Amino acid sequence: MPSPLQVLKKYWGFDQFRSLQSEVIDSVLKSKDTVALLHTGAGKSVCYQVPAICLPGKTLVISPLIALMQDQVDSLNKRGIMAKAIFSGLKFREVDLILDNFMNGPLKILYVSPERLETIMFIERFKKTNISLIAIDESHCISQWGHDFRPAYYNIKSLREWHPEVPFIAVTATATPKVVDDITEKLEMLNPNVITSTFARDNLSFTVMLSEDKMDKLSDFLDKMKGSGIIYMRSRKKVEQLAAYLNKGLDPGEEIASYYHGGLNMKTRMRVQKDWIENRMKIIVCTNAFGMGVDKPDVRFVVHCDIPPSVEEYYQEAGRAGRDGKPSHAVSIINFGDIVKLQQHHLSSFPSLEFLEQVYNRLCSYLKVGYGSGAGESFDLSLEDFCGKYRYHIGKVFRCLNIMEKEGWLFLNQGMRKPSQIVFTSAKGRISLSSRNKDVKSQMILHFIRKYEGVFTDFVTIDEGKLANELNIPLEKFIRELKVMDRETILAYRPSTEDPRITFLMDRPAPNSFAIDEVTYKKREENAASKMRAIQEYMTSYDCRQQTILSYFGEEKEPCGRCDICRGSKVKLFSEVEKSALLTHLRKVAKNGLMHCDSYMGMWPFNKQNKALAILQQLHIEQEIHFDRDNIIQTNPKAANAI
Repeated sequence: MPSPLQVLKKYWGFDQFRSLQSEVIDSVLKSKDTVALLHTGAGKSVCYQVPAICLPGKTLVISPLIALMQDQVDSLNKRGIMAKAIFSGLKFREVDLILDNFMNGPLKILYVSPERLETIMFIERFKKTNISLIAIDESHCISQWGHDFRPAYYNIKSLREWHPEVPFIAVTATATPKVVDDITEKLEMLNPNVITSTFARDNLSFTVMLSEDKMDKLSDFLDKMKGSGIIYMRSRKKVEQLAAYLNKGLDPGEEIASYYHGGLNMKTRMRVQKDWIENRMKIIVCTNAFGMGVDKPDVRFVVHCDIPPSVEEYYQEAGRAGRDGKPSHAVSIINFGDIVKLQQHHLSSFPSLEFLEQVYNRLCSYLKVGYGSGAGESFDLSLEDFCGKYRYHIGKVFRCLNIMEKEGWLFLNQGMRKPSQIVFTSAKGRISLSSRNKDVKSQMILHFIRKYEGVFTDFVTIDEGKLANELNIPLEKFIRELKVMDRETILAYRPSTEDPRITFLMDRPAPNSFAIDEVTYKKREENAASKMRAIQEYMTSYDCRQQTILSYFGEEKEPCGRCDICRGSKVKLFSEVEKSALLTHLRKVAKNGLMHCDSYMGMWPFNKQNKALAILQQLHIEQEIHFDRDNIIQTNPKAANAI
């Protein structure tokens, strides 16, 4: 068995591991169940990829994000390490081929989505495979207290039934002590070795800037910054507008900023990402669709112009700055309206159970899924067309789909934007061709065999337009022949797609039988509300920014000395005088200590309502007042329940 350092040097080109990587790898190689809580940029994937090569058998990696799986598979393959990914939405023959290569062939590392663990096809192959390690990436998803809970992760523990001696390694960048305990419990780990790094980033300075003119404040900040950076916003439209604003006034063809969001096609996103990584573009303006799996060490600043819904998401995004250890900045530029929008976003993220049922049934009808059927079936979904037909807001439907996914009804592949691919499914002996064959099908098959090495054992990426031109065949006819060969099982043809893909995990129930557990749903909403209050507290805190983050993750440390609070910044979101004055006024006008929020806002001039509401929400965090679910303000916190 090669040593971990030999593997690291051979495949990654490094002479030594980063902090704690050796400790984690040593634990895994000693067959101990291990939890690795390492901050963003600490090299979590290496902690299971290196042992995977050292160990004699195969490694199964369970990951929730298709884009992340694909990035890691591509990276491993470039290093000469055999790896593949299976996720919901692939055709039967594709999955069958990959599982065969994993069980009996050279495939060393297999990535799967957690939903795959439930299928008979996977289980039967998994039983017969020589498994040495099971890795759970983004393992906070297994916990109902995590920021991206996935119920399918509960099935991971069942893998021990067939390979009881194989160790588990669970890795994550953002987990509170409560989440870590939940991970070990849900995975039924045996005396786990929990290895955690500090959440403190000694080279990163955290700053919150208050400004009603964000663009002016942002421009001032960027003028002082050298090197590349990321600017996060919550809406695709605002991302595009900001990139255009930053490029305004530059010479034709000159740009300093590009934009990136999930609505762009794969080719455009790859180009934008590559230009930024290779420093041809200084700034990338993006939604949270960007960043996962992108390892650029020299990011000098990350700016948030909107407030993320949780400390976990904020810390993960901010932590993409300064991975090379050099001084870097994590800056938030906010105004009073952002505090209000944060609350509104939370409320819109949890639609009524009646609306969820309506969307589910209309989705089934739109995709022609009948009652008592659908489990395991996958469909491309045009959200724009679906929402247009039923006059839904796309964002609201998307949030409904995310909830249905977390409740185990379906799986939403948001990253299924891939180029076309083919693989021969007939053995070479069954394809009797020679160069004398003149029909179109024969010409195409011979061309594929000559052009693509390995097309009989694995999918290869193709460009239909280029191939049709090489063979002097009209493109429409070329694609039509590919589909015919797919139906005849000569080859498997996977056309490129830009639409998200829905996979139903359960049959469509009888009318009025779609059910989401109300108690679980309420707990999920309460958990999200708690996270919302925590990120709002960070943005409005008078305490050291880094201390506030560390406290959230259960870690104590001295003030950082670098953040705006430690530097004695005089920019406070709300003064004690302002909060005290509003609280006195509220208690004076509220009858019996109760008042509806809309009624109270009506007492304020329009241009001051946002600030007044933001102060109310800060008073709620500080438990001076409480809001209930109907937005009734209760001035006596001891008699109230939190959101």
